[in-house]
Amino acid sequence: VTMTPPPSQSPSLLLVIVTLVALWTLCEAVVQSPLDQRQYRSLTLANNLEVLLISDTDADYAAAAMDVGVGSWSDPEPLLGLAHFLEHMLFMGTEDFPDEKGFSDYLSAHSGHSNAYTDKTDTNYQFQVASNALEGALERWAGFFINPLLTESATGREVNAVNSEHSKNLDNDSWRIDMMRRELSDHHHPYHKFSTGNLDTLRDYPEQNLFLHKALEDFHQKYYSAGIMKLAILGSESLDVLESYVHKYFEAVPDKHIKRPYYGPGDPSMPPTPYTLAHVNKYTKIVPVQQGHTLVIQFPLPPHTSHEVLSYLGHMIGHEVTGSLISELKVHEYANGLSAGSYESMSILNTFEVSIRLRSSVMESGEIDVIVASVFKYLKFLKESELTDWSYEEVMLTADNLFRYLEKEDSFGYVRTVSADMNQFPIEHVLDHAYHYRPFVEVRQEIESTLDLLQADKNYNIFLISSSLSTDEVFDQEEFYGTKYTSTSITPAQKQNWKESQASFNFALPIPNKFIHAEYEDNITGSPTGVYYPLVQFQNASIKGWHYADTEFKIPRSTLYVNILTPVASLSPKSSVSMTLLTMMVEEQLKDVAYFAALAGSSVSVSVGGEGFHIEISGFDDGATTQSLLSSALDSLFHVEVSKNRFEWMKEQLEEGMKNSLVQIAWKTGRRLLTEMLLTPTWSTQEKIEAIRSLQFEDVVALKSSCFDELFVELFYHGNVKRETVSVISRLFSPFLPQLPQDRVSSSLSLLRSFKSRTIDLAPAVSLIYEYNNKQITGAAGDSTIWSYYQTGPLNLKESAILMLLEQIVHPKAFDQLRSKENLGYIVWVSRRPTRSADGMCFIIQSNVQSPNYLDNRIEKFIQSIMAPTIRGMTEADFAVFKEALRTALVAPFNSMKEHSDHFWGEISSRQYIFPRSDLLVAELEQLKLEEVQKFSERYFFSVATRKKVSIHVIGDVENEISTDPNQKLIEMNGMSQFHLQSALYGDFDPFYYHRSPSFLDSDPPSSPTHGAPTTDSTTFTPTPTPTPTTSTLSPVSSSSSSGGGSVVGIVITGIVMLAVGMGGTYTYINHRHQIIALVSRTPEGGDFMTLPDDDQGMDPSWDDHHGHDINSLGDMAPPSAIDIFDGADSDSDFD
Repeated sequence: VTMTPPPSQSPSLLLVIVTLVALWTLCEAVVQSPLDQRQYRSLTLANNLEVLLISDTDADYAAAAMDVGVGSWSDPEPLLGLAHFLEHMLFMGTEDFPDEKGFSDYLSAHSGHSNAYTDKTDTNYQFQVASNALEGALERWAGFFINPLLTESATGREVNAVNSEHSKNLDNDSWRIDMMRRELSDHHHPYHKFSTGNLDTLRDYPEQNLFLHKALEDFHQKYYSAGIMKLAILGSESLDVLESYVHKYFEAVPDKHIKRPYYGPGDPSMPPTPYTLAHVNKYTKIVPVQQGHTLVIQFPLPPHTSHEVLSYLGHMIGHEVTGSLISELKVHEYANGLSAGSYESMSILNTFEVSIRLRSSVMESGEIDVIVASVFKYLKFLKESELTDWSYEEVMLTADNLFRYLEKEDSFGYVRTVSADMNQFPIEHVLDHAYHYRPFVEVRQEIESTLDLLQADKNYNIFLISSSLSTDEVFDQEEFYGTKYTSTSITPAQKQNWKESQASFNFALPIPNKFIHAEYEDNITGSPTGVYYPLVQFQNASIKGWHYADTEFKIPRSTLYVNILTPVASLSPKSSVSMTLLTMMVEEQLKDVAYFAALAGSSVSVSVGGEGFHIEISGFDDGATTQSLLSSALDSLFHVEVSKNRFEWMKEQLEEGMKNSLVQIAWKTGRRLLTEMLLTPTWSTQEKIEAIRSLQFEDVVALKSSCFDELFVELFYHGNVKRETVSVISRLFSPFLPQLPQDRVSSSLSLLRSFKSRTIDLAPAVSLIYEYNNKQITGAAGDSTIWSYYQTGPLNLKESAILMLLEQIVHPKAFDQLRSKENLGYIVWVSRRPTRSADGMCFIIQSNVQSPNYLDNRIEKFIQSIMAPTIRGMTEADFAVFKEALRTALVAPFNSMKEHSDHFWGEISSRQYIFPRSDLLVAELEQLKLEEVQKFSERYFFSVATRKKVSIHVIGDVENEISTDPNQKLIEMNGMSQFHLQSALYGDFDPFYYHRSPSFLDSDPPSSPTHGAPTTDSTTFTPTPTPTPTTSTLSPVSSSSSSGGGSVVGIVITGIVMLAVGMGGTYTYINHRHQIIALVSRTPEGGDFMTLPDDDQGMDPSWDDHHGHDINSLGDMAPPSAIDIFDGADSDSDFD
């Protein structure tokens, strides 16, 4: 196949590329993105420690990372996991700061967190802290690398945490398959080593005169040398001040005058590669934990294979448009998905993999050989095709655009990446190495030689990973994860058959990508100033369109969010799974466009949730790109092809995914169950699986014909886009929306609200327990998990601020006591967790050593013996420190335009429209008194008589003992539906109660919205007594910039009046018994006028769907995210 470049496109691409290559060649300092306004300085200290300083005067958070050039490959036999164990131990105190929790306490008090990871050849330590606390953190942290305590006491305790960390991964197929790759490699090469460590490997070996504590000290003494370390520090101080910190605290890091351990070709102590001739050409069958079937072909490549070649070949092999390998496999009903690219990419090791997700019918028919042959036929087709420069230059230009318009990463992740890359790349390319592409003429020969290695007669390994592998076969068992497998040699005859297969496929190379541009039009210059929140720019009976022009990041990116609401989305488990299947068909129909968009740095997706369909388009844009992608998405959605063939294989795929959601990490199971417990109606995963099994093709056809009958669309367009474009975008929906009279639309939305989930109002003085036996459901037990949830009441600004403050105070202490001291499990977390209309806080533990009931008791003991004395005995000075730390988190600016977009969309999609939420929380925080926090804690955590609690017990290998607590009430595994029927419910989110500032200094609890039995009336809260409608006084809360962006507009609530910003001006909602009776508009030009709202004016028909977009300061050590909130009638929904 010969492809010629489009004459209108190629010259401009080449000009841009040549210019940029010239710029990169001339730069000798650190190459920065043109948008990067930070200052950089690299230096080497007298002890040979290499340092990169980054000064960012706008940074609210400072951060530092140290990359030590030694990792798990240097673990001495048999102490596998020693490097990882040492990583844990460095956090357990130093000679200058011996308190084991001193560093974490300091970070917590200054809005910070820390983490670390151990890789094959390096170990990386990172922390983030408020910018004004950087020096104190560096002083404490430097001791990790100079004089860590490494006490025997801590050694004995922390080894259990490492063992728990390994335990949580035992049923994770990603970890299991990764270990299989190592198991099948040459065991004379360190690649084969088990890297995490457990109690079997991390112990004393007296017969070999090896002792764990001494080995830790020796490893640190031998390898923790300044000469193989790389330090990156980012702060708001000047480069000179940052450099003074480095000299002051890190010149004492000893230089042992060692070289970084090398494991590549030329080392006589090991083979040049883990995949020697004796360890390639193997066909390995692996039994996974989860349902599904995957075929992987692994090609070992020369270590020096460049990232340009790997990226380009990944694109050419993995593309998804018509004529691609995956497209043809789908046509023949062999596969559901494919990925291709580098798996290991190191200076000393490279592997390239093609991974195919197979359909079950392939396993039943035994057509694996046909699929293997298809891969090699396509690779041969690529080799024999004439590869063109324009196809490579498209990849090159996209990389350039990504770097040219590179947005700030958060400080923590940035220094972590930079420090690790300093150990891999020259300092001048430490920021741009992944985006720096040589011209096609310089890499063409390498592409061709690499393609030559990806042929049927060369060396490779094949993995067949399938849950349907016959148990009659004799399997080996991998030592550390227990994975069952069998491995045989690939014969020359098999290779010949794959090479000469007569299977017919219509392969084709990708066509030119219309979404890739060398330049993008600036649509934001000249945008109105003084607009700090989204405004409605288009509205009619069926559509509301919001807009906000970005004037902060000033890059040619945008995000368009669209919710298409339909009342049939979640009427039943069957309607829910039918909607999901329909959306999968839409995604399949959209795949060509979506793939081209992805290659150009954009994305388009259609998903489904509890209220209907969701479209999201994001990436490079000057207006035309998004319009084109939206037109394609709408056409695919409203003209989706519902075929019997698609139905069958997508139904299989959906059921497989649902089943796999039951076999997941224990803490995730607990999170899912807590969602299902607290929201009703909520269709459980088991209910959905049953609905899928009985689902017929005709059900999806019927749903398609009804789900578009009554619709309401709400959208938000943010970024490099003019406000008038919203009207153009909104009108693209006109051909697809039913032309309904206004009363039908209002009726439709009322019907929609009647099916919305409500939050269970837990009863006080009773501790509910829901037991879930993992083994009964999945056949495998594993770790135990507990989610202890303490409900505090309806969402309220002040209570949100208190809970966020308590999380910041309590989490480090819980982590220290329950994880570090009691060794209950690797995962220990305390997190505020809002539901749809209520708030609360969770204590989460995943354990491989104790039962859920035991964990529940230890959490109770912690609350009464540590949390309670801490809160009761807190001084005003300490309270002020924690308040300031939380304030720092709340006012931190957004790191990217997408983050800013997501914040605004959270408010719009929840239909709460509280855009300055963080500023309002800061205002509440500033007024908050210590005594109020103490009273609040007594009521909702310390007093058994007044608190409201439910615990999710996920029972693993350790059986749950019977509780003797008379205050506990057990809910059986099949008793959740009955519990929902008997429980009171909170009403919808109430904006007036949310802005009320209740006092906790009184003896009685603050009044809250009433609740009762399930009802279709969303206005269940009537204020008592009802104040006379009044207007409010408007005054600024703060003049500083915050996460809301721009100057801050505040709210002073008088009676039941609330300010909202949007819809063309500043509006005061005058509300009487939940009905908008008037809108007082303060226009930008000045002056007030009053309008009476009708059905398509004013506030959106419902105030509900809180989605927890308040700021939470969570570290990377926490798997459960506080903003992974409960949502929709579907517990696993990603809608909104």
